[in-house]
Amino acid sequence: MKENPDAKVLLNGSLDYMMLRPYIKLAEETNHEFSIVQREVGETDIFLVLAAKQEVDIENIQLEKTADDAEQESQADRISLLDKIKNLLK
Repeated sequence: MKENPDAKVLLNGSLDYMMLRPYIKLAEETNHEFSIVQREVGETDIFLVLAAKQEVDIENIQLEKTADDAEQESQADRISLLDKIKNLLK
């Protein structure tokens, strides 16, 4: 995304908002325009597309979890039962 500041982020609308939110946040932080799109026919395992005006020739582009992502997930797993109940009642 840093190498293509004019690119647009397209997100698969079949995903739950909580799964999309980190990518929306990233798009906002990097000032990328983004859209949530729906396929009219069939399903796909593609959930994010970075659409650039110029050709991008990269053979294999995969999103991978970083150490920060793993730490955030670990912290989320440590939420107590009481905190989960409190969140439900909000």
